[in-house]
Amino acid sequence: MPLIFYRKIIPLFLCLLLLTVALFVAFFGSNSIYLGIDQVEFSHKSWIFPADSSKSNVEAAASCKAYDELRNINFLSDSIRDRICSGTAAYAIVNGSFPLCRLRDRLPDEIMDQVRSRSQLASLPSPVTGRSLPCYIYSERDYISDEIRKRTGFETNNVAALIGLLRRIKSDRGVAPNGVTFVDVGSNIGVFSLAAMDLGVPVVSLDANIRNLLRIRLSAEALMTRNRLNKSASDITTAIRSHLVWNFISSRVSLSYLNFPVDCNVGGATKFSRAVADTIPVMSSSGNALARILDPGSTLIMKIDIEGGEADFLKTSYQLFDNFSIPVVQMEWLRRHMSRDEQVFMMNFFTSRGYVPTLGGSFASLSTARLARFNGDIVWTKLSFFNQGHLFA
Repeated sequence: MPLIFYRKIIPLFLCLLLLTVALFVAFFGSNSIYLGIDQVEFSHKSWIFPADSSKSNVEAAASCKAYDELRNINFLSDSIRDRICSGTAAYAIVNGSFPLCRLRDRLPDEIMDQVRSRSQLASLPSPVTGRSLPCYIYSERDYISDEIRKRTGFETNNVAALIGLLRRIKSDRGVAPNGVTFVDVGSNIGVFSLAAMDLGVPVVSLDANIRNLLRIRLSAEALMTRNRLNKSASDITTAIRSHLVWNFISSRVSLSYLNFPVDCNVGGATKFSRAVADTIPVMSSSGNALARILDPGSTLIMKIDIEGGEADFLKTSYQLFDNFSIPVVQMEWLRRHMSRDEQVFMMNFFTSRGYVPTLGGSFASLSTARLARFNGDIVWTKLSFFNQGHLFA
């Protein structure tokens, strides 16, 4: 091959190589990286934008109108993702992981207006204080919203027991010398969170469905308004400290889409295959990441109900349990939502840390031998806390 060919092609090759290196450094040199479609694990790539929705899923979403909410908004657009999370942009990798997405105090009007217009303000009596709590529910069919409409409550016995315990220990310096915080993992529309806010304790509400968290936001705002109007009551505080966290829990850095059941149950959404796939990608995070927004030294009362993701939460929460006092953890224990290995892992996780299982709603003793066949709500309680009689009024 003529020498002149090499004299021409080698400089061109070197220029292309330098250009490639420069682009690589420009893109990856920052600690913060926006992820494109092919740079992250997606459960349903065909559901990245509403325009890509399949006919069958569109029809299924139309039959449960609560699932249709916000489907016309592209959360991956710069105009949206830059205005969702406090202190960071949504869908941006920071130091190797997605950020804990604490929702901003002010969110895009096109999101809030749609949620507000498709919500109904209900009255939710607190089984602890007896006060009526403003609660924004779905105006369309939804299991928990329908229960509140029909029965003016949901899981009343569990709320009374767990939030009643929270009320008893919030001023007990022997149990909570640095104060107490309620951590609601899988908050849904906030039945437990609102009852805790009513006591004036800090609340962290984590949910993978932003529609639920936005309803908690509306309810909290209405609760603050009510408190300002009734501030003469001795046990009412006008200040509500609430963090709304929008993530799903996973040990892997990934995006996922929620999957809804066909029976119009927003709270039944999981990351597993179900009838209707959502169109809003959700960022992964870990239980340990919650420590960044918790008051140091605070005693935590925790509820975990994330439709089969409970083991994932615990697997990413070793540091959280090591660094905070967590005397009580209520969780949903449904065998259909867990493998045998997950069941064994969760039992070992708690028993190795000195917890004993008790029944949700009553704190009655429950043997670990029964857990292999048990379905329902349980409360893992530190044995020392149990023996000191703190569970009962």
